[in-house]
Amino acid sequence: MKNRNTKRKFYFVQDYEPLFYPASSRSALAEATYRFGMPAIVNTPGLRDVIEREFRLPAVAFTPATDPEIFHPPPRPRPRTPFRVFFYGRPETERNAFEIGLSALRRFQARNGDAVEVLVAGSSIPEAIRASAPGIRFMGLLPYRDTGDLYRSCHAGLALMLTRHPSYLPFELMSCAAVPVVNVNPANTWLLQHQKNALMVEPSPSLLSDALQSLAEGHDFRERLSQEGARLVRSFTWDDQIDRVLRFMNGGDAAR
Repeated sequence: MKNRNTKRKFYFVQDYEPLFYPASSRSALAEATYRFGMPAIVNTPGLRDVIEREFRLPAVAFTPATDPEIFHPPPRPRPRTPFRVFFYGRPETERNAFEIGLSALRRFQARNGDAVEVLVAGSSIPEAIRASAPGIRFMGLLPYRDTGDLYRSCHAGLALMLTRHPSYLPFELMSCAAVPVVNVNPANTWLLQHQKNALMVEPSPSLLSDALQSLAEGHDFRERLSQEGARLVRSFTWDDQIDRVLRFMNGGDAAR
């Protein structure tokens, strides 16, 4: 903020950072940075709307695109059984609601037994947690290029995010024609549309488990959502997004 040796300044906003912390000195200082007055380059349109509305900053949003060499639909239809679900599980990152997600998956697995397969990746998992969820496969932290193969093998993906950002997981899951199951978040409805390309429910173990059950039992319903999600994310390209940001940085009007 105090640097004067520059012609222009921009604030790159990756996520709604105050929600990375409980209400505290850290969250207050993070929120204060949005009042510095610098034009913002914002990760996703929903978060841009929050920044514009609550902090009166001029802002441009970009929509993340996925690498089609890594994230693309499977070459042939997935086997219908077992129903395979992926969970983005990071117990050390509170905004990903690990406890709620794992509880939902336990319920879902108890209801279906061997008819479903649950895989968790994204972080190393303490042994006490692994022992409390027998039958769930914990894969740890995977190399980035391996994640596309994993998502293509799954019918659905559970990705919870309690900030005002959808995370990149729904984009990647949709690119691989897997259906995202996510928590309700009004800032993310520009991308995730309930019963159109995803299932968006309250962050409750029972409701999340029921959402997964509806996908496991509804093959045609699931296929309709997966096809719509894959179609949508194919329309996002980095070239288009960077062009929009550059127009904004050069003083032009960035199309919304």
